[in-house]
Amino acid sequence: MEPHIRSSLRHLWNEIPADKSHTEEEWDLIYHSFMKSVDSTSAQASGESDQSSYHKLLTKKKTRSYYIAGAAAAAIFILVSIGTYFFYDKSDTQFKSVQSKPVQDIGPGRNKAILTLSDGSKIILNDAKNGEVARQAGISVIKADDGQLIYTISDAGSAADNGEVGYNTIETPRGGQYQVNLPDGSRVWLNAESSLIYPTRFKGNERKVEVYGEAYFEVTSNKLMPFRVKSRNQLIEVLGTHFNVNAYKDEPVVRTTLIEGLVSIQSDSSTGLENKVLKPGQQSLVGKNEIKIQEADIETVTAWKHGDFVFKEESLASIMRKVSKWYDVDVSYEKGINENLIFSGLVSRSRNISAILSNMELTGKVHFKIEGRRIIVMP
Repeated sequence: MEPHIRSSLRHLWNEIPADKSHTEEEWDLIYHSFMKSVDSTSAQASGESDQSSYHKLLTKKKTRSYYIAGAAAAAIFILVSIGTYFFYDKSDTQFKSVQSKPVQDIGPGRNKAILTLSDGSKIILNDAKNGEVARQAGISVIKADDGQLIYTISDAGSAADNGEVGYNTIETPRGGQYQVNLPDGSRVWLNAESSLIYPTRFKGNERKVEVYGEAYFEVTSNKLMPFRVKSRNQLIEVLGTHFNVNAYKDEPVVRTTLIEGLVSIQSDSSTGLENKVLKPGQQSLVGKNEIKIQEADIETVTAWKHGDFVFKEESLASIMRKVSKWYDVDVSYEKGINENLIFSGLVSRSRNISAILSNMELTGKVHFKIEGRRIIVMP
Protein backbone atom coordinates (compact mmCIF):
# COMPACT_ATOMS: atom_id res chain seq x y z
CA MET A 1 0.00 0.00 0.00
CA GLU A 2 1.33 3.44 -0.94
CA PRO A 3 2.79 5.66 1.84
CA HIS A 4 0.30 8.49 1.32
CA ILE A 5 -2.64 6.09 1.79
CA ARG A 6 -0.98 4.66 4.90
CA SER A 7 -0.55 8.20 6.27
CA SER A 8 -4.15 9.15 5.52
CA LEU A 9 -5.51 6.04 7.25
CA ARG A 10 -3.45 6.67 10.38
CA HIS A 11 -4.60 10.29 10.49
CA LEU A 12 -8.26 9.36 10.05
CA TRP A 13 -8.05 6.64 12.66
CA ASN A 14 -6.72 8.99 15.30
CA GLU A 15 -8.80 12.06 14.56
CA ILE A 16 -12.19 11.25 13.06
CA PRO A 17 -15.06 11.34 15.58
CA ALA A 18 -17.38 8.36 15.96
CA ASP A 19 -20.59 8.56 13.98
CA LYS A 20 -23.48 7.96 16.40
CA SER A 21 -26.02 7.40 13.62
CA HIS A 22 -25.07 3.74 12.99
CA THR A 23 -25.62 0.64 15.11
CA GLU A 24 -22.83 -1.65 16.28
CA GLU A 25 -23.98 -4.23 13.71
CA GLU A 26 -23.72 -1.64 10.90
CA TRP A 27 -20.25 -0.63 12.05
CA ASP A 28 -19.26 -4.30 12.06
CA LEU A 29 -20.44 -4.72 8.47
CA ILE A 30 -18.58 -1.57 7.41
CA TYR A 31 -15.41 -2.72 9.15
CA HIS A 32 -15.40 -6.12 7.44
CA SER A 33 -16.04 -4.49 4.07
CA PHE A 34 -13.07 -2.24 4.70
CA MET A 35 -10.86 -5.15 5.74
CA LYS A 36 -11.73 -6.95 2.53
CA SER A 37 -10.72 -3.87 0.52
CA VAL A 38 -7.45 -3.48 2.43
CA ASP A 39 -6.60 -7.17 2.03
CA SER A 40 -7.21 -7.04 -1.71
CA THR A 41 -5.31 -3.79 -2.26
CA SER A 42 -2.38 -4.84 -0.07
CA ALA A 43 -2.00 -8.24 -1.69
CA GLN A 44 -1.90 -6.71 -5.15
CA ALA A 45 0.41 -3.82 -4.36
CA SER A 46 2.87 -5.08 -1.77
CA GLY A 47 2.48 -8.80 -1.12
CA GLU A 48 1.82 -10.70 2.09
CA SER A 49 4.45 -8.94 4.21
CA ASP A 50 2.85 -5.52 3.81
CA GLN A 51 -0.61 -6.99 4.38
CA SER A 52 0.58 -8.62 7.60
CA SER A 53 1.94 -5.32 8.94
CA TYR A 54 -1.43 -3.67 8.38
CA HIS A 55 -3.23 -6.43 10.26
CA LYS A 56 -0.90 -5.81 13.19
CA LEU A 57 -1.68 -2.10 13.07
CA LEU A 58 -5.43 -2.71 12.94
CA THR A 59 -5.45 -5.20 15.83
CA LYS A 60 -3.84 -2.73 18.23
CA LYS A 61 -7.10 -0.88 18.81
CA LYS A 62 -10.02 -1.95 20.93
CA THR A 63 -13.32 -3.14 19.47
CA ARG A 64 -14.90 0.33 19.34
CA SER A 65 -11.88 1.71 17.54
CA TYR A 66 -12.30 -0.98 14.93
CA TYR A 67 -15.67 0.47 14.08
CA ILE A 68 -14.43 4.05 13.87
CA ALA A 69 -11.36 3.21 11.81
CA GLY A 70 -13.30 0.85 9.60
CA ALA A 71 -16.03 3.40 8.94
CA ALA A 72 -13.58 6.19 8.18
CA ALA A 73 -11.39 4.17 5.87
CA ALA A 74 -14.30 2.38 4.24
CA ALA A 75 -15.59 5.78 3.19
CA ILE A 76 -12.37 6.12 1.19
CA PHE A 77 -12.30 2.62 -0.26
CA ILE A 78 -16.00 1.73 -0.69
CA LEU A 79 -17.92 5.03 -0.46
CA VAL A 80 -21.25 3.25 -0.84
CA SER A 81 -21.14 1.69 2.66
CA ILE A 82 -22.53 4.68 4.53
CA GLY A 83 -23.48 7.08 1.74
CA THR A 84 -21.02 9.75 2.80
CA TYR A 85 -17.82 10.99 1.24
CA PHE A 86 -14.64 13.02 1.64
CA PHE A 87 -13.59 16.12 -0.24
CA TYR A 88 -9.87 16.17 -0.84
CA ASP A 89 -7.16 18.52 -1.94
CA LYS A 90 -4.57 17.09 -4.32
CA SER A 91 -1.92 19.40 -2.92
CA ASP A 92 -2.31 17.83 0.53
CA THR A 93 -2.56 14.06 0.87
CA GLN A 94 -3.74 14.18 4.50
CA PHE A 95 -7.41 14.50 5.28
CA LYS A 96 -8.32 17.21 7.75
CA SER A 97 -10.84 16.96 10.57
CA VAL A 98 -13.83 19.30 10.45
CA GLN A 99 -13.02 22.60 12.13
CA SER A 100 -16.59 23.85 12.46
CA LYS A 101 -20.10 22.61 11.81
CA PRO A 102 -23.03 24.70 10.58
CA VAL A 103 -25.23 25.78 13.48
CA GLN A 104 -28.32 25.38 11.31
CA ASP A 105 -29.09 22.77 8.69
CA ILE A 106 -31.24 22.55 5.57
CA GLY A 107 -32.94 19.45 4.21
CA PRO A 108 -32.54 18.22 0.62
CA GLY A 109 -34.88 18.72 -2.32
CA ARG A 110 -37.63 16.26 -3.22
CA ASN A 111 -40.22 15.40 -5.85
CA LYS A 112 -42.19 18.59 -6.44
CA ALA A 113 -43.34 20.40 -9.56
CA ILE A 114 -46.13 22.45 -11.08
CA LEU A 115 -47.99 21.18 -14.14
CA THR A 116 -49.57 23.88 -16.30
CA LEU A 117 -52.13 22.43 -18.70
CA SER A 118 -52.82 23.75 -22.18
CA ASP A 119 -55.96 25.53 -20.91
CA GLY A 120 -53.88 27.48 -18.38
CA SER A 121 -54.96 25.58 -15.27
CA LYS A 122 -52.22 24.65 -12.82
CA ILE A 123 -51.74 21.51 -10.73
CA ILE A 124 -49.25 21.48 -7.84
CA LEU A 125 -48.04 17.91 -8.19
CA ASN A 126 -46.48 17.58 -4.75
CA ASP A 127 -49.89 18.35 -3.21
CA ALA A 128 -51.99 16.33 -5.68
CA LYS A 129 -53.17 12.88 -4.68
CA ASN A 130 -51.86 9.87 -6.57
CA GLY A 131 -54.01 8.79 -9.49
CA GLU A 132 -55.53 10.71 -12.38
CA VAL A 133 -54.84 14.44 -12.05
CA ALA A 134 -56.16 15.57 -15.45
CA ARG A 135 -57.75 14.40 -18.71
CA GLN A 136 -57.09 16.05 -22.06
CA ALA A 137 -58.49 15.05 -25.47
CA GLY A 138 -58.52 11.35 -24.70
CA ILE A 139 -55.28 11.41 -22.70
CA SER A 140 -55.25 10.60 -19.00
CA VAL A 141 -52.56 12.29 -16.90
CA ILE A 142 -51.69 10.09 -13.93
CA LYS A 143 -49.52 10.80 -10.91
CA ALA A 144 -47.90 7.50 -9.92
CA ASP A 145 -46.99 6.40 -6.40
CA ASP A 146 -43.27 6.94 -7.08
CA GLY A 147 -43.77 10.54 -8.23
CA GLN A 148 -43.83 9.95 -11.99
CA LEU A 149 -46.21 11.82 -14.25
CA ILE A 150 -47.58 9.34 -16.81
CA TYR A 151 -49.63 10.03 -19.94
CA THR A 152 -51.99 7.27 -21.05
CA ILE A 153 -53.83 7.48 -24.38
CA SER A 154 -57.35 6.04 -24.20
CA ASP A 155 -59.14 4.22 -27.03
CA ALA A 156 -61.25 7.30 -27.58
CA GLY A 157 -58.13 9.37 -28.03
CA SER A 158 -57.90 8.61 -31.75
CA ALA A 159 -61.04 10.65 -32.31
CA ALA A 160 -59.21 13.71 -31.03
CA ASP A 161 -56.26 13.30 -33.42
CA ASN A 162 -57.73 15.81 -35.83
CA GLY A 163 -58.16 18.39 -33.09
CA GLU A 164 -55.75 21.16 -32.15
CA VAL A 165 -52.66 20.09 -30.21
CA GLY A 166 -52.18 21.87 -26.91
CA TYR A 167 -48.96 22.34 -24.95
CA ASN A 168 -48.34 21.51 -21.30
CA THR A 169 -45.51 22.77 -19.13
CA ILE A 170 -44.03 21.06 -16.12
CA GLU A 171 -41.74 23.15 -13.92
CA THR A 172 -39.59 22.18 -10.96
CA PRO A 173 -38.67 24.89 -8.43
CA ARG A 174 -35.37 25.15 -6.63
CA GLY A 175 -35.30 22.17 -4.30
CA GLY A 176 -37.45 20.07 -6.64
CA GLN A 177 -37.17 17.31 -9.23
CA TYR A 178 -39.67 15.25 -11.24
CA GLN A 179 -40.02 12.49 -13.82
CA VAL A 180 -42.39 12.71 -16.80
CA ASN A 181 -43.50 9.87 -19.07
CA LEU A 182 -44.46 11.57 -22.34
CA PRO A 183 -47.38 10.50 -24.59
CA ASP A 184 -45.01 8.51 -26.87
CA GLY A 185 -43.52 6.58 -23.95
CA SER A 186 -40.29 8.64 -23.79
CA ARG A 187 -39.15 9.44 -20.26
CA VAL A 188 -37.73 12.72 -19.00
CA TRP A 189 -36.15 13.44 -15.61
CA LEU A 190 -36.12 17.13 -14.64
CA ASN A 191 -33.49 18.46 -12.25
CA ALA A 192 -34.12 21.39 -9.89
CA GLU A 193 -35.18 24.77 -11.31
CA SER A 194 -35.98 23.31 -14.73
CA SER A 195 -38.96 23.16 -17.08
CA LEU A 196 -40.23 21.10 -19.98
CA ILE A 197 -42.74 22.27 -22.62
CA TYR A 198 -44.34 19.46 -24.63
CA PRO A 199 -47.50 18.75 -26.70
CA THR A 200 -50.49 16.89 -25.32
CA ARG A 201 -49.91 14.39 -28.14
CA PHE A 202 -47.28 13.98 -30.85
CA LYS A 203 -48.57 14.47 -34.41
CA GLY A 204 -47.06 15.06 -37.82
CA ASN A 205 -43.47 14.33 -38.80
CA GLU A 206 -41.67 15.21 -35.54
CA ARG A 207 -41.84 15.02 -31.75
CA LYS A 208 -40.63 18.37 -30.45
CA VAL A 209 -40.20 19.58 -26.87
CA GLU A 210 -38.43 22.48 -25.18
CA VAL A 211 -36.30 22.24 -22.06
CA TYR A 212 -34.87 24.90 -19.75
CA GLY A 213 -32.48 24.00 -16.97
CA GLU A 214 -31.33 20.37 -16.84
CA ALA A 215 -33.04 17.20 -18.02
CA TYR A 216 -32.18 13.58 -18.74
CA PHE A 217 -33.97 11.96 -21.70
CA GLU A 218 -34.71 8.33 -22.58
CA VAL A 219 -36.35 8.60 -26.00
CA THR A 220 -38.38 5.83 -27.62
CA SER A 221 -37.36 5.04 -31.19
CA ASN A 222 -39.59 6.17 -34.07
CA LYS A 223 -37.74 6.60 -37.38
CA LEU A 224 -40.79 8.17 -39.00
CA MET A 225 -41.08 10.81 -36.29
CA PRO A 226 -37.68 12.09 -35.05
CA PHE A 227 -37.51 13.48 -31.52
CA ARG A 228 -36.22 17.06 -31.26
CA VAL A 229 -35.27 19.00 -28.14
CA LYS A 230 -34.97 22.77 -28.25
CA SER A 231 -32.92 24.41 -25.52
CA ARG A 232 -30.82 27.51 -25.08
CA ASN A 233 -28.94 28.24 -28.34
CA GLN A 234 -29.36 24.75 -29.76
CA LEU A 235 -31.61 22.08 -31.27
CA ILE A 236 -31.01 18.36 -30.63
CA GLU A 237 -32.34 15.70 -33.02
CA VAL A 238 -32.54 12.02 -32.08
CA LEU A 239 -34.21 8.81 -33.25
CA GLY A 240 -33.98 6.89 -29.99
CA THR A 241 -31.34 7.42 -27.36
CA HIS A 242 -30.34 8.41 -23.82
CA PHE A 243 -28.77 11.82 -23.22
CA ASN A 244 -28.49 14.64 -20.69
CA VAL A 245 -28.96 18.36 -21.39
CA ASN A 246 -27.66 21.07 -19.05
CA ALA A 247 -28.96 24.42 -20.30
CA TYR A 248 -29.16 26.55 -17.16
CA LYS A 249 -28.95 30.27 -17.83
CA ASP A 250 -26.29 30.73 -15.14
CA GLU A 251 -23.95 28.19 -16.76
CA PRO A 252 -21.39 29.53 -19.29
CA VAL A 253 -22.22 26.90 -21.97
CA VAL A 254 -24.97 24.42 -22.82
CA ARG A 255 -23.75 20.85 -22.29
CA THR A 256 -25.34 17.88 -24.05
CA THR A 257 -23.97 14.48 -23.05
CA LEU A 258 -24.76 11.32 -25.00
CA ILE A 259 -25.01 8.07 -23.04
CA GLU A 260 -26.20 5.80 -25.86
CA GLY A 261 -27.52 6.14 -29.41
CA LEU A 262 -26.78 9.01 -31.77
CA VAL A 263 -27.76 12.68 -31.76
CA SER A 264 -27.02 15.71 -33.87
CA ILE A 265 -26.55 19.16 -32.34
CA GLN A 266 -27.51 22.28 -34.26
CA SER A 267 -26.30 25.55 -32.80
CA ASP A 268 -27.52 29.10 -33.42
CA SER A 269 -24.07 30.71 -33.10
CA SER A 270 -23.05 34.20 -34.06
CA THR A 271 -21.34 32.74 -37.14
CA GLY A 272 -24.50 31.01 -38.35
CA LEU A 273 -25.91 27.47 -38.05
CA GLU A 274 -23.46 24.74 -37.12
CA ASN A 275 -24.08 20.99 -36.86
CA LYS A 276 -22.18 18.33 -34.94
CA VAL A 277 -22.89 14.63 -34.38
CA LEU A 278 -22.29 13.11 -30.93
CA LYS A 279 -21.23 9.54 -30.29
CA PRO A 280 -21.82 7.71 -26.97
CA GLY A 281 -19.53 9.04 -24.27
CA GLN A 282 -19.13 12.44 -25.93
CA GLN A 283 -20.31 15.85 -24.76
CA SER A 284 -20.99 19.01 -26.74
CA LEU A 285 -20.36 22.49 -25.34
CA VAL A 286 -22.39 25.12 -27.10
CA GLY A 287 -21.32 28.73 -26.56
CA LYS A 288 -22.00 31.93 -28.42
CA ASN A 289 -19.49 31.29 -31.19
CA GLU A 290 -18.99 27.56 -31.69
CA ILE A 291 -19.71 23.95 -30.74
CA LYS A 292 -16.92 22.04 -29.01
CA ILE A 293 -16.90 18.25 -28.68
CA GLN A 294 -15.10 16.50 -25.82
CA GLU A 295 -15.08 13.18 -24.00
CA ALA A 296 -17.59 13.15 -21.13
CA ASP A 297 -17.41 11.89 -17.57
CA ILE A 298 -20.74 10.03 -17.59
CA GLU A 299 -20.68 9.34 -13.85
CA THR A 300 -20.42 13.04 -13.01
CA VAL A 301 -23.01 14.14 -15.57
CA THR A 302 -25.70 11.62 -14.60
CA ALA A 303 -25.06 11.54 -10.84
CA TRP A 304 -28.02 13.84 -10.10
CA LYS A 305 -30.44 11.43 -11.83
CA HIS A 306 -29.18 8.59 -9.62
CA GLY A 307 -29.53 10.65 -6.43
CA ASP A 308 -25.93 11.79 -5.93
CA PHE A 309 -23.58 14.70 -6.28
CA VAL A 310 -20.25 13.72 -7.87
CA PHE A 311 -17.61 16.42 -8.13
CA LYS A 312 -14.34 15.71 -9.92
CA GLU A 313 -11.90 18.62 -9.86
CA GLU A 314 -14.83 21.02 -9.97
CA SER A 315 -14.71 24.71 -9.08
CA LEU A 316 -16.22 26.10 -5.89
CA ALA A 317 -18.53 28.34 -7.93
CA SER A 318 -19.86 25.42 -9.98
CA ILE A 319 -20.47 23.29 -6.89
CA MET A 320 -22.29 26.09 -5.09
CA ARG A 321 -24.54 26.71 -8.12
CA LYS A 322 -25.67 23.09 -7.87
CA VAL A 323 -26.06 23.32 -4.11
CA SER A 324 -28.18 26.47 -4.38
CA LYS A 325 -30.60 24.82 -6.82
CA TRP A 326 -31.05 21.54 -4.96
CA TYR A 327 -31.29 22.99 -1.44
CA ASP A 328 -33.13 26.18 -2.48
CA VAL A 329 -30.59 28.54 -0.94
CA ASP A 330 -28.83 31.75 -1.95
CA VAL A 331 -25.04 31.83 -1.88
CA SER A 332 -22.79 34.80 -1.16
CA TYR A 333 -19.00 35.04 -0.99
CA GLU A 334 -16.97 37.03 1.49
CA LYS A 335 -14.06 39.09 0.28
CA GLY A 336 -10.93 37.05 -0.32
CA ILE A 337 -12.69 33.86 -1.49
CA ASN A 338 -11.38 32.37 -4.72
CA GLU A 339 -14.41 30.96 -6.54
CA ASN A 340 -12.11 28.90 -8.77
CA LEU A 341 -10.88 26.68 -5.92
CA ILE A 342 -11.03 23.03 -7.00
CA PHE A 343 -12.73 20.23 -5.06
CA SER A 344 -13.56 16.56 -5.61
CA GLY A 345 -16.02 14.42 -3.70
CA LEU A 346 -19.24 12.42 -3.62
CA VAL A 347 -22.37 12.69 -1.46
CA SER A 348 -25.95 11.50 -1.64
CA ARG A 349 -28.46 14.20 -2.60
CA SER A 350 -30.71 12.83 0.14
CA ARG A 351 -28.36 14.21 2.83
CA ASN A 352 -28.80 17.58 4.52
CA ILE A 353 -26.74 20.49 3.24
CA SER A 354 -24.26 20.13 6.12
CA ALA A 355 -23.06 16.85 4.58
CA ILE A 356 -21.53 18.89 1.76
CA LEU A 357 -20.49 22.01 3.64
CA SER A 358 -18.85 20.31 6.62
CA ASN A 359 -16.86 17.98 4.41
CA MET A 360 -15.69 20.74 2.09
CA GLU A 361 -14.30 22.32 5.23
CA LEU A 362 -12.14 19.19 5.65
CA THR A 363 -9.80 20.60 3.04
CA GLY A 364 -9.18 23.76 5.06
CA LYS A 365 -9.80 25.88 1.97
CA VAL A 366 -13.21 27.31 2.90
CA HIS A 367 -15.69 27.70 5.75
CA PHE A 368 -19.44 28.23 5.68
CA LYS A 369 -22.12 29.97 7.68
CA ILE A 370 -25.86 29.27 7.34
CA GLU A 371 -28.23 32.18 7.90
CA GLY A 372 -31.80 31.14 7.15
CA ARG A 373 -31.71 30.03 3.52
CA ARG A 374 -28.49 31.86 2.79
CA ILE A 375 -25.05 30.26 2.65
CA ILE A 376 -22.06 32.52 3.28
CA VAL A 377 -18.76 31.23 1.92
CA MET A 378 -15.81 32.40 4.04
CA PRO A 379 -12.00 32.05 3.86
